[in-house]
Amino acid sequence: MNMINNIRLKNLTTFLVCALLILCSAGCARKSAQQETAQQTNGNGSAQASSSNDPFNKPATPSENFFFRGEVGGHKVEMKLTRDGQNLSGSYSYPNQPGSLALKGTIDDQQNLTLQEFDPQGTQTGIFKAKWKEADADPSIELEGKWSKPNGRNETNFDLMDQHLELGQGVGIVTKRMQENKKGKYKLDVEYPQVEGSTDERFQRFNREIVKRITKEVGDWKAGENEPSSEENNQPGDENSADELSIDYNIKLATPDIISVAYSTYSYENGAAHGMSSTEVINYDLKAGRVLELADLFQPGSNFLERIAGFCIKDLKRQSKQSDPNDPPLTDEGIAGGAGAETDNYQAWNVMRKGILVTFDPYQVGSYAAGRWHVTVPYSVIRETVKQDGPIAQLASGSDR
Repeated sequence: MNMINNIRLKNLTTFLVCALLILCSAGCARKSAQQETAQQTNGNGSAQASSSNDPFNKPATPSENFFFRGEVGGHKVEMKLTRDGQNLSGSYSYPNQPGSLALKGTIDDQQNLTLQEFDPQGTQTGIFKAKWKEADADPSIELEGKWSKPNGRNETNFDLMDQHLELGQGVGIVTKRMQENKKGKYKLDVEYPQVEGSTDERFQRFNREIVKRITKEVGDWKAGENEPSSEENNQPGDENSADELSIDYNIKLATPDIISVAYSTYSYENGAAHGMSSTEVINYDLKAGRVLELADLFQPGSNFLERIAGFCIKDLKRQSKQSDPNDPPLTDEGIAGGAGAETDNYQAWNVMRKGILVTFDPYQVGSYAAGRWHVTVPYSVIRETVKQDGPIAQLASGSDR
């Protein structure tokens, strides 16, 4: 009898163990399913793809807005584009001229873009074909390619550069222009930026600073025109022999904290072998309401200039050899002299998202024919020397976004 009871007890125990195992298995499966479902929903409770290989359920890439400046066939233009995945839309116009032309197109996986241009009546009037690329040594998006009529005729080059505008909703940059043409004496064509869309006094102070500096530069140049440098230059001439001043600009960064502008100045004196190109910059601290010097970004007594110079010298050598391995356009001696750790060598600099952009004008590190050179010094190189409560502290730490 005891044996029978023992057998029954063993059978009952086995049954209970099996039941527990079945219940546990079902519970674990249910929990796993719940976790998978939770992972497939976003914060709004809507389902998302459980596999990135599903082409119909990939999370959407947020659209991005870009503002470009440059030239199409030698004519200054400004272009606004929205990139939403592979789709592009926007418009472009000629500064200080009314109206704009609509743009619509696509960009492929190799970053080749095609934009159709339409007039206000909806008729296609042109087509842009270009490469969407990051400019060499300057972390800006550059569009460089060909424009033509829809039938392929009247083809011409165009080159546009992204302006890094992040000023806030409804706030933008407009181009102001000064032009004069005194036949036989001089030609003047100057463009400069002004913030619009906000009455914030910070932006108004910036606008006044820009106007003051441009007015002074043009005034100084005109004063020089009234002091003939040679008997030849004092003689009347035709329009093609006139002295010339041309100033263009690019916005390297524009946020509610800092606006960084690079001016490209070209001047020509009648009778000279060639014109002269130079770079002027304004890095404006909107919070403090003042123009920044390079030293304002760094801790007093730190070796920031040595770090910047060391990186620039190394990168200029790299760029030069990459440009022409057999006959580099820059020499080690020229680079050391023009990019050494001296304050005068680092007057043309701009605040960028990825670092400090340094510009070396013709004759600074090479010959006139070698042209202008750029180096972007990453924030990782100078982060330890940046002033902790200074104007680029958030950018350098990577916490600005």
